[in-house]
Amino acid sequence: PNPANLSASIDDDEGGVACTLSAGSICPAGSYCRNGSSTPAPCPSGSYNPSTGQSACLTCPAGYYCPSNTVDPVAQGFSCPAGYYCLAGTQTGTQSPCPAGKFSAVTGAISSATCQTCTQGSYCATSGLSAPTDLCHGGYVCGTGQTSAQPSTICSAGYYCPNGTYVAQPCPSGWYCPTIGLSAPFEVCAAGYYCTLRSVNATPTDGTRGNRCTRGNYCPAGSGSPTPCPIGTINTAYGSSSIDDCLPCTAGKYCTSNGQYAVNGSCSAGYYCPAGQSTPTPANYSCPPGYYCTAGLGSPLQCASGRYQSNYGQTACVSCPAGYYCDNSGPTAVVNATDFPCPAGYYCPAGTGQPHAAPCLVGTYSESTRLANSSSCTPCSAGNYCGSPGLTAP
Repeated sequence: PNPANLSASIDDDEGGVACTLSAGSICPAGSYCRNGSSTPAPCPSGSYNPSTGQSACLTCPAGYYCPSNTVDPVAQGFSCPAGYYCLAGTQTGTQSPCPAGKFSAVTGAISSATCQTCTQGSYCATSGLSAPTDLCHGGYVCGTGQTSAQPSTICSAGYYCPNGTYVAQPCPSGWYCPTIGLSAPFEVCAAGYYCTLRSVNATPTDGTRGNRCTRGNYCPAGSGSPTPCPIGTINTAYGSSSIDDCLPCTAGKYCTSNGQYAVNGSCSAGYYCPAGQSTPTPANYSCPPGYYCTAGLGSPLQCASGRYQSNYGQTACVSCPAGYYCDNSGPTAVVNATDFPCPAGYYCPAGTGQPHAAPCLVGTYSESTRLANSSSCTPCSAGNYCGSPGLTAP
C-alpha cells in the first residue's frame, strides 16, 4: 500500500489519543481514551473529565451528580437538587434522597446530615422532599419526624388540636371537649353551669373542670366562671342562668356587695329601705316629715293621729301640742301641727287627733280657736243659755 494513504499511528503508553484510519485526534473533554483506542469513550456516570487528551475520568465531586459524558458538573449545573444529597461519585441527582420523615431545602448537599427531621406540626410523607408535605391533620398531636398526616398520637378528651398541632390545646373556659380527636372545641358550656379549662362535660360538677353555678351568681351558656349578681341584689338559688335570677335585696334589708346570696343586715333607724338597697342608710330614703322609721323598714310609717313630725330621719313622732289637732287618718300626714288650730267651740289637749274630739260642754261656749282645755271655754252669760256642746256662741 501507499504509505501516504495511511494515518499516522501514535502508540504511547500514556494514551489520550484516538487512532483512526485518518489522522489521530486528541481525546475530547467528557471522554477518555486508553492506549490503542479507535474512538473516545464517554466518561461513565459518576465521573467527569474537564480536559482533553485524558486517558481516565475523574470521580464526580460530592455535592454534584455526573451523568455520562459530563465535562464539568459545576459549569453544566449538575448541583445536587434540594431533597437529595450527593456523595462523591453520584451518578444522578435523585440517587440519594432524604428519607420519608425528613426534608432538605439545600441544594448541593454532600451528605445525609443535610437532611433535617420533619418539623413539628408537619409531616414528610415521601422521600426526596425539599419541604414538609403539609401540616398534620386536626385532631392529632404531631411531633417531629412524622411521615403521616394522621400520626399515632390522637388529641385527648378535654383538649383540641387544630391543623399543625404539636402541643394539644386545653379546651378553653366556657367550652367543653367531650371526645378524643377534636380539631376545635366542641360546644359551649350549658346555661346554669360554668366550665373551666379542659372540661369534658357540658354540665360539669367535679369542681375542678367546672361546676353548677353557685348562689349569688348566674351563668349564661358559655360561662367560664360564675358572673356575680350586681350590688343591691341577692340570689339564693344554685344553677341560675340569667341576671333576671338576681332579685332586688329584700325590702327593709341591704346588700353591700355583688355576688350575695344572703342580706347583710337591716336598714338603720331613721331610714327606710325599699327592695334593692346596698347601704343601711340610703341617702334617697331618709325618713320623711310626717313619718317615723324604726330599724328594718321597707317603707316609712305615718305618724298616728295625735302626733306629728316636722323633720327628716326621725325614729318617732311628736305629740300634737295643746290647742291644735293632728289628724293623720287620711293619706296626708301632718308635718306642722300649727297648720291645724283647734276650732271654735272645742278645746284640744296635747295629743288631740281630731278637731271635734273635745267640745265645750253644755252651758259653755267658745268663740276662740286654739283652746287647750275645757276651762278655757266661756260659761254661758246670764239671760242666755247654751243647750248643746260645741257652741261658738250662746
